[in-house]
Amino acid sequence: MKLLDLNIFDDEIKKLTSILKTKFNIIPKFGVEIEFYLRHKTDKLSKNEIIEDFKNDVQKYDLTVSEEKGLDQFEIQLEPSTNSLMLINKIKKVKLNLQKIANKHDLKIIFRPKPFLGTYGSSMHFHLSLYNDKDHNVFSDDTINTNMFLNNVTNSILLILNQSLYLICGDNFEEYSRFTPNFMAPVNISWGSNNRTTAVRIPDSDINSRRLEFRIPSASCDPQKIIFFLLVAVLDAQKNPKATIDRVYGNAADSQYKFNELFNSPSIAKENYSLDTIYSKILSK
Repeated sequence: MKLLDLNIFDDEIKKLTSILKTKFNIIPKFGVEIEFYLRHKTDKLSKNEIIEDFKNDVQKYDLTVSEEKGLDQFEIQLEPSTNSLMLINKIKKVKLNLQKIANKHDLKIIFRPKPFLGTYGSSMHFHLSLYNDKDHNVFSDDTINTNMFLNNVTNSILLILNQSLYLICGDNFEEYSRFTPNFMAPVNISWGSNNRTTAVRIPDSDINSRRLEFRIPSASCDPQKIIFFLLVAVLDAQKNPKATIDRVYGNAADSQYKFNELFNSPSIAKENYSLDTIYSKILSK
């Protein structure tokens, strides 16, 4: 089986979810944030009252639009779910509904990774926590630095990230152009607490809601591929625990840090792609 040839990852997601639950008593829960820009169809900035009308219509779907860092950039959040396949379908449906609402108000909604140079790109951040059959979040135990579940999963994600980047980002160069410093986007293999310059962030939250945030995917990503990748990393963390990458306390792009950089082009990502081999080895352990 070649992962790059798969159009639908349902079977692999079901397989991984089942292994984690039956063999390790682990139930992954995913939440999602989707960022986007709004412009008038003439490509001009939209009037405030039109934006407010858009927001009001989105609320009818029990979603709240919040402002992001870019000019006329916004975000919505989806409720966390342990049903990964249902969440994937919901993401697709929500994006279609947002498109319909935007059209109604003569707006153009833009999910592209980096539609405007010199400003913030648009991400689809995936939040991940792990529960057991007692509905206990195992990430909530101990501190961020001492919780081995959290540290092992974070490190597993990072240690297979560059080798998996081509599955996540594909052939679109714009996906890789988002990985630039100074715009709250990751540039290297790093993690930190409430740090928006890292590939994996541990947000400040109530301890019972502790989770990790995977900040690599863009708003135009294929969510099934992201969830598949994260499940592979979670399984790897259970079978082959590792915690080798130090936590970042400042800007991960600063020269003082010597982390491996994210691949910055489709050709390099494709040349170094090896997730198929990694996945096979993890399943065979």
